[in-house]
Amino acid sequence: MQKKCIILGGAGFIGSHLADLLLQKGYEVIIFDKINCFKGNIEHLLKKVKFIEGDFNNDIDLKNALKGVDYVYHFVSTTLPQSSNLNPFYDVESNVLGSIKLFQECINQSIKKIVFLSSGGTVY
Repeated sequence: MQKKCIILGGAGFIGSHLADLLLQKGYEVIIFDKINCFKGNIEHLLKKVKFIEGDFNNDIDLKNALKGVDYVYHFVSTTLPQSSNLNPFYDVESNVLGSIKLFQECINQSIKKIVFLSSGGTVY
């Protein structure tokens, strides 16, 4: 049985390259990214993957996107270092609480593995 992966924030540079690799390895790939995101990095993948536009902080969008998934790659960040410094409460609410909700939904749906990647700028 083919394993199913979802890349949250998968339209970005790193996510698009991971999607290429996962497809080469025989995985079924779903890319989840924000509504009206730039798709230049994944244009060559759109016929090979399922692409879902949604809101990472919308519980229903996230729950529906995770259905039937085996592995989750979490590359979403809703802020940049400058904006997080200007509004740290929004940063915590959208990134930290959003990630905790994701992890809880992964438990609820018996996801096998979560890989969380964060850039240095996002962490600091």
